[in-house]
Amino acid sequence: MNKMIRADFSRISSRVPRYIILLLIFAAEAATIYFATGGSFGDKRYYELSFTLFCSATQFFIGLIEMAYIFGDDLKAKVMQLGIGVGVNRRKIVFAKWFEIVILIAIDMAVMVGIAYAIGTIRQIPVNTFIMGFTKDAIRNWISFVVFISISMIFIFAFQSLAIGYVIFTIFNFDIINIAVSVLANMKLLKWLHLDQYTVTALVGHLKSVKSIALLAAYVIVSFIITFIVYGSKELEF
Repeated sequence: MNKMIRADFSRISSRVPRYIILLLIFAAEAATIYFATGGSFGDKRYYELSFTLFCSATQFFIGLIEMAYIFGDDLKAKVMQLGIGVGVNRRKIVFAKWFEIVILIAIDMAVMVGIAYAIGTIRQIPVNTFIMGFTKDAIRNWISFVVFISISMIFIFAFQSLAIGYVIFTIFNFDIINIAVSVLANMKLLKWLHLDQYTVTALVGHLKSVKSIALLAAYVIVSFIITFIVYGSKELEF
């Protein structure tokens, strides 16, 4: 599995278009924070707001980019099938792909926090009073992504289709599930269950609670189990 992960990171690191897209996003973040906190229309009071809004607006696209480079080439070239053909365990393939994408997203978010820190320093903003809040926001976004991609992987591996994974990831990222659950939670028959307290967004908002952490971990573990089952029993075309 270690060889597979190293090979994937080596392949991804050689993809110039990925770097160009990410650099454009990071440059846009730097420009947004810089102009929001100074100049004719900016104000240092917008420092935290500009970072939070930019991260909320772009984390979805960063997720799509990393999903494309983790799964896209392998699904097209049937690399995972080749790995199975030479004896690689399917569960190890699932875990390797999950590990790779959550690490890449963690790196991307760390870079975004670093850019916010750098621009704040340039603008002579007391960044130390904000950096902890930025880090917490990035961690919350990362945890949400980990859960969303874990669920999306069920469909990616079940249907061997990145497009279906994109659809599931989009549904969760844009809170469509939260809206549906909120509607159900307000129905008289289901109101007593308090279903809206168990959505990923609600749980991520209460990370100090052991119950929330346990339920988020349960989402990931159950998603893994389902992926193992559907992928393990799937007939693959070579």
